[in-house]
Amino acid sequence: MTTMTCVICTLQFERKSNTTGKFCSRKCAWVGRGGAAFNARVAREGREKNGATQRDRGAGKGYRKLLDRHEHRVVAERILGRALLPGEIVRHRDGNARNNDPAIWRS
Repeated sequence: MTTMTCVICTLQFERKSNTTGKFCSRKCAWVGRGGAAFNARVAREGREKNGATQRDRGAGKGYRKLLDRHEHRVVAERILGRALLPGEIVRHRDGNARNNDPAIWRS
């Protein structure tokens, strides 16, 4: 056993000689690795990766998703500069559900 000092709470703790632990508890390890911000980043990266692997694989009749939301709604919110209200409908000017190009919004 080796006596170590936790890098988060500076508590003295003993660790086994074959481990490289820097934290005295799971709570300190969670805080030390970024806590909630780290978990949110990992979840977002997973959604982005999963979305990228699934994008444009269907029959082309539905709406594309961007981070678990319909892409055309996200584009509309960015152009309007506000969140869409519940029940507000976004229509594609050219009728193509796959065309989310912001340039067509300005015409």
